[in-house]
Amino acid sequence: MLPAISDPESLTPITGSSSTDADADNSRSQSLDVLANHRRHYVLHYLEEADESVSLAELADHIAITEHDEDRSAIADYGDALLGTRRRVMLSLRHLHIPKLEAAGAVDFDIDANTVTSGPASESLLARAETVEATTGNEYSNQ
Repeated sequence: MLPAISDPESLTPITGSSSTDADADNSRSQSLDVLANHRRHYVLHYLEEADESVSLAELADHIAITEHDEDRSAIADYGDALLGTRRRVMLSLRHLHIPKLEAAGAVDFDIDANTVTSGPASESLLARAETVEATTGNEYSNQ
């Protein structure tokens, strides 16, 4: 006999999973979603190295140079092209990546000062990223 929808036993999970399992899966899914973009990954690593708050412009500079070249002389080499890229990076950080990281608790954004600091979830997200990198054997790339 099929259980009736109003039967309380029919509302329990068939697999025996609890709500804490679902919460853990949701947390993992959210973490991976936050780390899915290379710019958010770069932000977390940069803030990990910084001892204080970092301006959005400084983050944009770092990411633009990292995406183009590891050499800090890239600004001289790329000139105005890199300045345009830096502006696009800053806009994407301000309107997409920083809000997503802030919603996950990974960063704190001071809208008045336009600065970013590491949030309480930053370390756990970085640890999860390192675990994923270790299990896949790939370092995070900017693709």
